[in-house]
Amino acid sequence: NYAGPSSVFCWLLSAIPALLSGFCFAELAGQIPAAGSTYAYVYASMGELPAVVAAGCLSLEYVVSASAVARGWGDKMVEWMLTKSADDIDMSTGMSGSSFEVEHAADDGWLARVLRPGLGSFNPMAFLLCAFVTMLLLGGVKESKAVTNYFTAFKMVIVAAMILTGLGLFEIQNLKPFLPSEFGIKGFFYGGTVSFMGYLGYDEVCCLTAEAIEPQRNMPRAILWTMGILALCYMSATLALSGMLPYDEISSVGGFPYAFEARGVDWASTMAAVGELLTLPLVVLVAVMAQPRLQFALACDGLMPPWFGTVDESGNMWNGTLFSGAVMTLVASFVPLEYLNDLISAGVLVAFSMTNSSLLLLRHESPDDDPGSLERLLAWFNLGCFLSSLMLTHLCASTVGSFLTGACCQITLSMCVLIRL
Repeated sequence: NYAGPSSVFCWLLSAIPALLSGFCFAELAGQIPAAGSTYAYVYASMGELPAVVAAGCLSLEYVVSASAVARGWGDKMVEWMLTKSADDIDMSTGMSGSSFEVEHAADDGWLARVLRPGLGSFNPMAFLLCAFVTMLLLGGVKESKAVTNYFTAFKMVIVAAMILTGLGLFEIQNLKPFLPSEFGIKGFFYGGTVSFMGYLGYDEVCCLTAEAIEPQRNMPRAILWTMGILALCYMSATLALSGMLPYDEISSVGGFPYAFEARGVDWASTMAAVGELLTLPLVVLVAVMAQPRLQFALACDGLMPPWFGTVDESGNMWNGTLFSGAVMTLVASFVPLEYLNDLISAGVLVAFSMTNSSLLLLRHESPDDDPGSLERLLAWFNLGCFLSSLMLTHLCASTVGSFLTGACCQITLSMCVLIRL
């Protein structure tokens, strides 16, 4: 939708800032091997109040993102089940009407009444998924780890099979034009911006630092290996998908399933669709697993009630897990997906900026003759980045807007130089 076949390099472009932030997380995880991720780093470098803000942003990333994925999975599952029901009606009754008539017949059945009960925006499939994930986490870390490892291995096998099958159907003419004129260089950079969100999640590894073996050595390796594997998989999958169909025929909803179906490889289409439905719950599990650790760190510092810092005889954070799971279940069950994405993006960007600033504050100090100068420069730098992003998005179309955007970017870069000096 943004860059055509050149999207393969959008992933490479977005990998650069993601990797730079990954280096910050890797170094801080080795220096501060404590639960809480960004919260712990901000608390050590900036103090209590900024740490509370960081914890709020992380909660948006962990609980709200888990809710968004669960809601999206629930919507996909409902549509898939109703579509299968419509196909069964078509086969069993021999209906020869339009697809709308067949789907309408399925929507009037008992399955539709169960999956779409009409209670506001309630999604029963998202509710069931969140309840299952919560019960699994309440069962203990060992059980959750076993399920996570199993589904991660299964997911990687599915991804590898999709990439290899797609490359087997690769046609070089589908890559032309490589950067379509209707997108241009602006579309390419916007595609890189959108792609950045695909790298999120490695920061959640840092929330489990306190439970890791030799965290000073293993946490930086885990973060950097995760980034490398992600970049390789994203670029390979995008190249395979772009080679199967012309860019204007690729579905933005179900890329691989629709592409395989269009090329007549029905088994691969089914594998991709079913694999997505089976492995998305893993994202929910991993995302919400970090939230009780964050609440535990806040409770230990006296910023949340001691109830959240309770650990049972097996070492499980039962109270925090129950609370996080309940909030996730309510949000996923009743809040539509479109209201969640902006909250997640805002929380992630603020949390990453605070982490990067924390590393600078721990590495450097303000000069004795000008105390607080480093903190002020960092504040101006982050404000400049925020304003530059808004201007690049909304003001670049006009000459005056382009001038103001360029000036703001130059001022922001000058803050960077001053911080380095």
